[in-house]
Amino acid sequence: MSIYDYTVPTANGGELALANFKGKVMLIVNTATGCGFTPHYEALEKMYEKYHEQGLEIIDIPCNQFGNQAPGNDDEIHQFCTLHYNTKFPQMKKSDVNGDKALPLYAYLKTQQGFRGFGAHQHKDILEKMMAETDPGWKTSPDIKWNFTKFVADRQGNIVARFEPTADMQEVEKCIAALINETVSENKMSGIEKVYKFIDEAGTYYLATADGDQPRVRAFGTVLLYDGKIYIQTGKAKPVSRQIAANPKVEICAFKNGRWLRVAGKLVNDDNRDIKAAMLEKMPSLKPLYSPDDGNMQMLYFKNAKATFSSFAGEQEAINF
Repeated sequence: MSIYDYTVPTANGGELALANFKGKVMLIVNTATGCGFTPHYEALEKMYEKYHEQGLEIIDIPCNQFGNQAPGNDDEIHQFCTLHYNTKFPQMKKSDVNGDKALPLYAYLKTQQGFRGFGAHQHKDILEKMMAETDPGWKTSPDIKWNFTKFVADRQGNIVARFEPTADMQEVEKCIAALINETVSENKMSGIEKVYKFIDEAGTYYLATADGDQPRVRAFGTVLLYDGKIYIQTGKAKPVSRQIAANPKVEICAFKNGRWLRVAGKLVNDDNRDIKAAMLEKMPSLKPLYSPDDGNMQMLYFKNAKATFSSFAGEQEAINF
């Protein structure tokens, strides 16, 4: 299992697949609105604004297990965060991080990074006293101790750090900055991950379909890597959907930093609701137009495809997937 095998429930009733964040740096934090550490939201938002475009994602999971300090519902928590800290990163559904009802993600995180103490923080003694009163084995247990415990995953999905709420937020940022500035070694990525990363970072790609004996080319921006497949999205009522149904052989081209990518293959329809929901979570701008159950949203994945990377300065590279 890896972090990419887990999902997190969203405040709107969906599921966020962490596989959507392959190649990104993730900071996962359990939060509360009425805690002494709640001002960490300010530092988190500053980090998000500084590093999001470079690949940082913050997974904010409100939790009411520590001192009942997140009593509001999901809407109230979101309103608090945006009003007081102008947060741009989304809040997930309020969830447990310890105990029988804990998110499966947290069971995994705690196996990867255990508790190593509160450090030299001014509230260290208070926290240790509270822990001793509720859990005699707290020092050796990997359980989450309090609000604003932070886990950090690198671009390859490794859980590289755990920061207790007492950790200096400047140290947290140093960790994030180092991971953001790391050059991703492309030879560590699978071929399909490399193709997806290029298309996703290009932002816009061009899809060529056949309309009878005439080619049709249009700009697209929807792309998702899910369960080892590259998906694009359209609407069943659109002409492009009818063209693909008649002739599923297509090509796409994407351009980035003096390189271009051409992918030729067959598109296959997939009506899996979870995949539609994952696309909407990745691209919220689609939500006013589509929903997983509207009968119109269509997800298509590449099959028997060949991707060719080219540039004027280097050799071509071909990947089959």
